[in-house]
Amino acid sequence: FQVLTCSSAEAISSSPSHTGNDGLDLVLMDHDPELYLQDLLALQRGNLLSTSCVVLINRALTPGAPDLLEYVTARPQSFSVGRQLHGLMEIRCHTGMSPQTHS
Repeated sequence: FQVLTCSSAEAISSSPSHTGNDGLDLVLMDHDPELYLQDLLALQRGNLLSTSCVVLINRALTPGAPDLLEYVTARPQSFSVGRQLHGLMEIRCHTGMSPQTHS
């Protein structure tokens, strides 16, 4: 378990050295919601998510976060939305695959 207190771009680019071959099992996004979708796509491109990764999104109802929710719900083969409580949303990854084209 490691808490990274740097920018999301820096954390994602340095993650391969921390994850080993299995990828991340848990990701907490508690930064600028406008960056959530961009960061999820970067995690996918880097093959950093394990096949059973859980992504916890804080402030899931604020501007920017709905873009992530739209992306996730449009890809039920890759993601499912789990529990939602007090603005915190659980997203379950079903595959560690690279991102599909984002439109």
